[in-house]
Amino acid sequence: MRSLAKRLLAASVMAVGIAPGAFAEDEPTRGGTLNYINQTIGGHFNTNIASGTPTGLPGVQLHCALLRFDSDWQPQPYLAESWTMSDDGLKVTLNLVQNAKFHDGAPVTSEDVAFSIETIKANHPFKTMYDVVETVDTPDPHTAVLNLSKPHPAILLAMSSQLGSVLPKHVYGGEGVDIRQHPNNAEGTVGCGPFQLTEFAPGDYLIMDRFDDYFIDGRPYLDRIVYRRIAESTSRVIAMEEGQADMYAWASDPIELNRLNRADHIEMTSDGYEAVGALQWLAFNLEREPFNDQRVRQAIAYAIDKDFIQNAIMGGFSQRSLGPIHPGSVFAPEGVIPTTSTWRRRTRCWMKRACRGATTACVSLRSSMSSSTGARSSAWRSMPARSFARSASTSRSPSRRTSARGSRRCRTMTST
Repeated sequence: MRSLAKRLLAASVMAVGIAPGAFAEDEPTRGGTLNYINQTIGGHFNTNIASGTPTGLPGVQLHCALLRFDSDWQPQPYLAESWTMSDDGLKVTLNLVQNAKFHDGAPVTSEDVAFSIETIKANHPFKTMYDVVETVDTPDPHTAVLNLSKPHPAILLAMSSQLGSVLPKHVYGGEGVDIRQHPNNAEGTVGCGPFQLTEFAPGDYLIMDRFDDYFIDGRPYLDRIVYRRIAESTSRVIAMEEGQADMYAWASDPIELNRLNRADHIEMTSDGYEAVGALQWLAFNLEREPFNDQRVRQAIAYAIDKDFIQNAIMGGFSQRSLGPIHPGSVFAPEGVIPTTSTWRRRTRCWMKRACRGATTACVSLRSSMSSSTGARSSAWRSMPARSFARSASTSRSPSRRTSARGSRRCRTMTST
């Protein structure tokens, strides 16, 4: 029961990147090797057929997208140096940079753009983001025109780094080629990104070296990136403490964070996770009782003591989420009022109403308040609906002393 309660109560978890001295310099220093550690290493690096950080973290260094986005989520040039959209929103014209090359020396052209979009539409888990693209015209090697069936407000966002890499058609295309099984998805990866793959040991490590013909002058700064898999969390922490690694991203365990925070040579930041920051949530089966009743779902939400989870369980390293989008994102909902103890009093009333007369088992929430820590614990069990009101009204919680007092609240606190 405890693990279930934790899942229910967890708010937004703040993922933290860690790097010794990484934020001490205002200007980057050219050269050197970045030793990056992670729990997993992807089996391949083709971001046009798979999502997820194991594929995406190295993938965005090996491949380039049409656009990049700044911290305010505004599109910025990348392979497309400029772009225009027709007044009716049905045509997007992309003007490509003319000096971009793939790692094998071949130039990046509009044919590669058209091939990559078709590959995403056929294979990517989020392929619906390009469903509105009916055709891609290639009037010349450096112009690609996307023809849409209807306006799509997120079409430019679909061209961002991990969602829309441009692959070389001459490598990954061809008659009857199954790109999902293509050998160049892994050891022979060919992209046009700032780094090129030089060594890959599946499940263990990969090494990427700077691509000298990268089309952005002076970039990248690093000579090499080494991704190393360390599956055990304590070993990752020790690697950071002893200087065996320079960066450990997606750290969210409060025990790990507290330990790392005590090391003087380690810096921690929550910046950079606004797009895909870790969220913990509870998903309901809306076809089953009583979860098909909105009042029950709201009652469960009100019963959760999110402050306790945020500060006691997560050690203050998390942010409270007020919706399904990471709170650091510019798309996070605004104007949402967090629940308070006053709102939690609706829990009993709404559950009571929802379960009254029910013929199936109903979920009971019995909460108690610890006087020493203010921690609220929730016990869950199935019980007949007729027993629910009695159980709730006889709870030992100070805020639920009598059934009569609770009845008045049920009459005056209506659903909104």
